[in-house]
Amino acid sequence: MRRLAPLCLLATIALAPFAAPAAAQDLPHFPKAAPPQPLPDPSCDATKADTGAWLIGNWVGPRTRLQFTRTAQGIHWILNRQGGADEFGWQDGATIDGMVTTVSACTVQLKAGGGPFVFDGVRTEEGHIYGYATNQAGAAVRFLLRRER
Repeated sequence: MRRLAPLCLLATIALAPFAAPAAAQDLPHFPKAAPPQPLPDPSCDATKADTGAWLIGNWVGPRTRLQFTRTAQGIHWILNRQGGADEFGWQDGATIDGMVTTVSACTVQLKAGGGPFVFDGVRTEEGHIYGYATNQAGAAVRFLLRRER
């Protein structure tokens, strides 16, 4: 029995090049689930105003951390990016902030205080926020955020 194990291993190695290659869609993608494009339809009445209590706290995504706090002026946010330069032009450690311009029970729009950055997001039934941001140059970046644990 012990002599058969190495033979089985050698046969497996010898036949491996002839095995069907995995299709690109079968390989793992990161993040595990990219935000849908376009954003999903809101599951709530997005025209109704909301206090935004669901939004307060920390949200994280790949190379991103968003913190929402309530102030006397409304809901303030701070976005921190990690990693190298990306398609949006952010460098490692980039930080921008601003105010929430509109919020409903399942949607949010953010605008930066010091520059042309607009973020539109939709909260899903699973509790994630799918979003898109655009800058002055028209570059866009997708976000998949979840509540920080």
